[in-house]
Amino acid sequence: MQKNEVKTTAQDLSEYDEQLLKDYKKVSQAAEVWHRLKKSKLAMLGLFFIVLLALVAIFADVICDYETLALEQNIMNMRQGPSAEHWFGTDGQGRDLFARVVHGARISLGLGLACTFLSALCGLILGSLCGYFGGKLDSIVMRVLDCIMCIPGVLMALALVAALGQSLGNLVIALTISYIPSFTRIVRASVMTVAGNEYVEAARAAGLSTPRIIAKYILPNAAGPIIVEVTMNVASIIKAVASLSFIGLGVVPPTPEWGGMLSESREFMRYSPHLVIFPGLAIVITSLAFNLLGDGLRDALDPRLKD
Repeated sequence: MQKNEVKTTAQDLSEYDEQLLKDYKKVSQAAEVWHRLKKSKLAMLGLFFIVLLALVAIFADVICDYETLALEQNIMNMRQGPSAEHWFGTDGQGRDLFARVVHGARISLGLGLACTFLSALCGLILGSLCGYFGGKLDSIVMRVLDCIMCIPGVLMALALVAALGQSLGNLVIALTISYIPSFTRIVRASVMTVAGNEYVEAARAAGLSTPRIIAKYILPNAAGPIIVEVTMNVASIIKAVASLSFIGLGVVPPTPEWGGMLSESREFMRYSPHLVIFPGLAIVITSLAFNLLGDGLRDALDPRLKD
């Protein structure tokens, strides 16, 4: 009885040490990526602006009131320039432009992150299955996605919104479908690169289930290109939302959205340029921040660039 207890204790200690080693490797890898990312000043600048924009979006109601400043019209304050009372001036309906830009960050970032998450989730599932199994499933799925990729993402989203109807939910569906192919191709290529490694073959020989092999051994080792694609696509989706809102098929007015604000102000841009400067800068800075972070992550996650 005592021998069995000793064996059990030794086995438990061995499993515990193995788990500690795995956790240490994960922490050390994450620390190494962060250390290399910090060396890129442009990537850290992009991360700073992303964090700042996220805080602005989260605390938008604290920064400025939504109903009284961003929505309530005041014809006595129409198209005023920047001042101490209205930092960015007022729009054509007398609404505070700073409040609308701040609350527009919540809409733009929210849509960008939501559509990116949904399209990445669908791309992970389809790309993992195609890359791992191959064969007819891979051929059928990739040919369908090739047909979708023949149409530019914004044009595809425009057609879907026009067919489904203009609403926030339909906009999310349209943008998600438009960006699934790019995620699927990235995941498929990454999975195919990793799937032939020896530790994957050992996991198959050990009798592990396919979902566990993909989730535990393949996707973590193929995460680099996927993370970079996520950051890049957030910027693309934010620009797509602004484009659709600009032509009247995105976020429904009077909800503040940067592209919609540009559309509402384009007839006044010669006489009140601040109406287009501040929403345009918000779009440019946000897109640039995500692209800079994506470039930095691509370099930090590339094992060939280790010091």
